[in-house]
Amino acid sequence: MMLWGVILLIVNMALIGSIFYIILFRKPVARAQGAPAAEQDELVKKFNDGLSEVKTVFEKLETRSMNLSKYETGLRERQAILEELIARARASADSPRMEAQAEDIYSKAFKMLKSGVPTGEIARSLGLLSGEAELLSSLHRM
Repeated sequence: MMLWGVILLIVNMALIGSIFYIILFRKPVARAQGAPAAEQDELVKKFNDGLSEVKTVFEKLETRSMNLSKYETGLRERQAILEELIARARASADSPRMEAQAEDIYSKAFKMLKSGVPTGEIARSLGLLSGEAELLSSLHRM
């Protein structure tokens, strides 16, 4: 039993010695050859190139994101303007006052025509187009 303990101790000492040898003497030899340093430099260069590409893509995406935000803001402003115009159009379409006012203008024009006022004067006083006043005059003569 003691013999196996001595054999295991010798094997352990040999393994520990070989590990120390690898650690102490193999790294300086590899560095002297320059192979790992060149590979490391190449990997660092590739990494930096990839990192610069990622930065470039990020800047482009940031710029496009800002442009889209500006475009979205402009579209929302236009939408608000269009909704306001639609509301005004609906309000004016629903308002019977416009029709009554229009009827009042044309009835005033007919009354003025009956009293003998010229069409140019009717158009100026009521805010009608001259063609409208002449059409009303023609209708009145019929």
